[in-house]
Amino acid sequence: LVAVDDTIFASRAFDYAISHMKPDDALTIVHATEHPTSVFMGYASEQLLESVNLAHNEKAKRILVHYGHRATKHKINHSLIRGSSNNRGDLICQVAEQNKVCNLVVGRRGLGQI
Repeated sequence: LVAVDDTIFASRAFDYAISHMKPDDALTIVHATEHPTSVFMGYASEQLLESVNLAHNEKAKRILVHYGHRATKHKINHSLIRGSSNNRGDLICQVAEQNKVCNLVVGRRGLGQI
């Protein structure tokens, strides 16, 4: 499983994951986001919230399509999963458990070394 977003760190994590795959391996590509409307609750009109959700969904779709194309280009059997939660880390772990993945690769989100 590789968790992705639109950062260089996610791209590097993806590259690392595919470089360590065996021919029969499958890759689960996950894009986990926070609920965008929780930031604006009580401060925005319904129209604004709908607009924010639409933009958020379009961005998530672009990210998953991008990584799906990259996986296809490398002839990697893959699945794409998008989830939204107030805790992205927990969501990624839930997806890993549900899909019984053997390895989990994430970028560092620019926060420094682990």
